[in-house]
Amino acid sequence: MFKDECSQLGMQVPYFIASNSHLRQEDPRKTGFDSTLNFEPQLSVAPYFMDDKPRFAKFKHNLRRGILSTRLKVYDFSDVKERMFSRVFSYPSFPCSVVNWDNSPRRGIDGIIFKNGSPELFKKYLLSSIKIFTSMEFSDNENLVMINAWNEWAEGNHLEPDKKFGFGYLEALKEVIEEINGKNES
Repeated sequence: MFKDECSQLGMQVPYFIASNSHLRQEDPRKTGFDSTLNFEPQLSVAPYFMDDKPRFAKFKHNLRRGILSTRLKVYDFSDVKERMFSRVFSYPSFPCSVVNWDNSPRRGIDGIIFKNGSPELFKKYLLSSIKIFTSMEFSDNENLVMINAWNEWAEGNHLEPDKKFGFGYLEALKEVIEEINGKNES
């Protein structure tokens, strides 16, 4: 294995993080990883996320959200986040928090859209991710919480200022950092 080679060569042994982008349930440590990134969005928690065919069930689902489409996959941000939080893993996992999601600019009528996201909800769920993480048994060197993404405009997932929320997402992130640092100082 790569780690063994590094050790034999007197190099620092790397720390490998797998990604469970599609809700893999197997323990990544069995294949040489040290932990996993609990990557978001975990689209697999959303019904029809891979189904691009027109469906009456999608139409009914979307109609409840004010969308007239048999193909788009539209979900409430909080509902999807709660589904993501309901997953339990039997292995170490670093949290990742999605800002929002709308890949319809890239995928058109087959897009996946999270509605009703906001800086306030981003802050709420980022703090929840951090709370879950701090309850796990990680060393001081394993101190990671990840955010997806800085500048993913084609998927409606960006921290940068925009016309709708201005600096709201960056301000929410700043508030989370201040709150966490405040707790660490007391």
